[in-house]
Amino acid sequence: MAAQKKDTPAKLAKKNGTLPKSTSGNKPGSNNAPSFLAYFAYHANNGKHGLEARSSLYDQALSLERKLAGLETAQFRLEQKIALMSDGAIDRDMLEEKARELLNFANPDDLIILDQTR
Repeated sequence: MAAQKKDTPAKLAKKNGTLPKSTSGNKPGSNNAPSFLAYFAYHANNGKHGLEARSSLYDQALSLERKLAGLETAQFRLEQKIALMSDGAIDRDMLEEKARELLNFANPDDLIILDQTR
């Protein structure tokens, strides 16, 4: 009596017209999970809204806050000058100072110091 060869699962599937069941765990999506996790982990760290972007946005926010503080200081100074001019009567000293500056005039009693660096 001759020994009968056993058919492999692939040969049996060919005969039956069905696909063999995988013994290695190749279910749809089972090999993709590490890839998906790696993708999302990478972009959580390096993406547009990731951890590295967060630190650069924090630095940008600090510089904008400093700039805002400087602009608020300048606004306060301008508001003070406006208040001096709009109390119903213009401050005489301020008016004289602006007139001399714009018209390039000086009082005969003024001491004029020329700035050579300009």
